[in-house]
Amino acid sequence: MSDLMIRDHNEVALFEANRPVEARTREENDLIHLWRIILKRKWLVLTTLGVVVSAVGFYTYTVTPIYRSTVSIQIDREENILPYQQMYEGIAGNPFYLETQVEVLKSRRLWRRVSGKLKDSLTSGQLNNLTQRDLEIMPVPGTSVIRISYYSEHPQTAAALVNCLSEEYMNSNFEEKYQATMRAREFLKAELEALKQKVEESEAELVRYARDNNLTLFADKDNVIIQKLSDLTREMTVVEAQLLANRYQEIKNAALGDLPDSSKTPSVKALEGQLLTLQQRLATLSSQYGPNWPEVKLCQEEIMKVEKQLLEETRRAIHLAKREYDLAQAHRQRLDRALQEQNQYVTKLNEGLIQYRTLHREVQTDQELYEGLLQRLKEAGVIAGMRSSNIRVLDRGDVPSRPYSPNKALNLALALAIGSVAGTMLALFRYYTDRTLRNAEDLESNGLPCLGTIPLMGAGWEVDGSKILNGRELEASESHLTAYLDSVSLVSWESFRSLRTSLVLSSGTAPPKILVIASAMPQEGKTTIAINLAVVLAQTGERTLLVELDMRKPRITPEFLHHSARGKGMSIYLSGNGDLSAQIEPTPVPNLFVIGCGPIPPSPPELIGSPRMKIALKLFAMYFDHVIIDTPPLLSVTDALLLVRQVDGLVLVVNPLITSEDELRRSLNMLTRANAKITGGVINGVRVQDISYYNTYYQSGGFLEPVDKEESNRLPAR
Repeated sequence: MSDLMIRDHNEVALFEANRPVEARTREENDLIHLWRIILKRKWLVLTTLGVVVSAVGFYTYTVTPIYRSTVSIQIDREENILPYQQMYEGIAGNPFYLETQVEVLKSRRLWRRVSGKLKDSLTSGQLNNLTQRDLEIMPVPGTSVIRISYYSEHPQTAAALVNCLSEEYMNSNFEEKYQATMRAREFLKAELEALKQKVEESEAELVRYARDNNLTLFADKDNVIIQKLSDLTREMTVVEAQLLANRYQEIKNAALGDLPDSSKTPSVKALEGQLLTLQQRLATLSSQYGPNWPEVKLCQEEIMKVEKQLLEETRRAIHLAKREYDLAQAHRQRLDRALQEQNQYVTKLNEGLIQYRTLHREVQTDQELYEGLLQRLKEAGVIAGMRSSNIRVLDRGDVPSRPYSPNKALNLALALAIGSVAGTMLALFRYYTDRTLRNAEDLESNGLPCLGTIPLMGAGWEVDGSKILNGRELEASESHLTAYLDSVSLVSWESFRSLRTSLVLSSGTAPPKILVIASAMPQEGKTTIAINLAVVLAQTGERTLLVELDMRKPRITPEFLHHSARGKGMSIYLSGNGDLSAQIEPTPVPNLFVIGCGPIPPSPPELIGSPRMKIALKLFAMYFDHVIIDTPPLLSVTDALLLVRQVDGLVLVVNPLITSEDELRRSLNMLTRANAKITGGVINGVRVQDISYYNTYYQSGGFLEPVDKEESNRLPAR
């Protein structure tokens, strides 16, 4: 018997029983798993696909076709008219120039021009249907090309509009250029008049200034004043050289014979030579004849005479040097005064020349600007008369031969793709948001081992099953019973036999002898499971007892027992009004016995929880190999919870169409709190064709598809 583990918050954990195979965890990313989800909901996918394709197909083949015509235009850079390159680069070199032209093409003013142009070529209805919303203007990235497209129900209208729009855009651009040229020409005229007046004023100012400052007769390179200053400077240099050569300052106090050679006159030099000769003769005569010799005295007299003459000549030389020095000094002073006056005059002249040159340059600048504007004015006049444009049409809009929209092939392909994806997503959404229990994996993920899957059994099974127990139409002969059992679906019997095998193998020591068959909600088929499980257990040759303890709404007693046995049952024994053995009824199935509910008591929980119930369970275990107890739903009443501690195991029947995952968890929590020995769960109400699929699933993964609720209601279920 497996043990039940409890999670926090009283949630049921996985059973860690000795199971041969661990329950697999669901892997959403497993492609095989996803494919099986889609396959089981293929009709939902196909229906969604059909709806999408039908809707798109209906729209595609019924919507009014739309035609598109496209014209391509190239917009080059604007030519410059004004002589200011910076102004031109700021406008024509604007990086948003092309985007600006796109907005011009979208402008209402241009649209009104186009509408007026097409008024004569289109009908009133076509003209009224023209709208800017159907106009598409797209610049080609990286180029100066713009594509203009128009969408219309009429192909001729689409072609006519884009061609007219391109033409009117070119005309409008030319008109604007012409007007701009004329405005520039008028501007140039006004500027020329002002500039001409300014040139005249500048020239007049230059002449007046030159006249006032005596600058009219002098050129920079031939200016007499500057030349005179240069001559005075040279003459001053000569005078200063003469003063430097004059030695008056050196000789003015010189003694006789001390004049430097450079200052001696020829007379001085001759007298000095004569004096030297006389002195030599005097010395010779004095040494020969003595100082009193007459010739000596005569020589002395001549020497004195020569010395006197030399003194006079020396004085005369000094006087001459002084005179020359004074003349040079006076000349130098005159030159110095003349140089100072000339320097002042030249300085004044230079200051006047600075202003003169400034005025002269201004006159030249004004003259050049005037001549340039005059030339531009002539060019503007020529350009104004030329019909030139920087816009040209690369491809005109042709009349489309087939609709642009709808694209039938593309729409249907997209419908198939979108429908498939939508159907798949819807199937996955239904799967992952569905709280119903679809397969054994869902049971085991909630801590409930799956013991088996029971297929759908219709009304025929219910009627024939009743005959097995009450024997009203089927005699208790082996031949009739064998014939009936052979007529039942092999898959149905195999499902219960598989359930029987799972119960036998559910415990490693001994299989549970006393089993409670319960369900979370009514109408899940627990009574049917209990009856047929008891039948297959009895077929093994072991004594099997089917006990009905659903004392509120019994089904075994009114439907499956003979009228003579309806006065017996567990309520008689539990209330102390009869023996237990007297309540047991045999059935036509060998080794199968039944105890019905008996009269419905006023308080079933008191009877089920009484000491006689414990005694009955002990006696059942002593005399029978298997005891199957049918109980009320767990979430409706608490009758089953009173038994769970006294029995060997509990099998929980789950019908996916009735019980949700939340209800299953609540039931397991109740059983856990009651310390129930849960053997496992049984999935009831699966289509017969899904049993083989279930077997495949149980080995490799998958899910079961529960039957419709209408079909499930046919069961003899509780």
